[in-house]
Amino acid sequence: MKPKPISPTAATGGKAPAPKRRPIQFSLTMLLVLMAVFSLASAPAYYLMRAEEGVGGMQLPGMIVLLTGPMFLAILLSLFMSAMGWWNKR
Repeated sequence: MKPKPISPTAATGGKAPAPKRRPIQFSLTMLLVLMAVFSLASAPAYYLMRAEEGVGGMQLPGMIVLLTGPMFLAILLSLFMSAMGWWNKR
């Protein structure tokens, strides 16, 4: 006589197994935003590192990008939010 196969609900105490989680997915818009943020964050480091190596004229652009980067990002975010508000009102 063959033994009965154990059902998944009987093995877990009457509960169905939990469904597998879906992998995290990024939209293209989120990917674009992340790339812009990382490039704005890494540009000052590039210019300042080149200035440390002795390449002339790199310290000033690095400082300018470092100081104006957050302000530029805030302006872009504000314009984006205004555009989204205008788009939703249409």
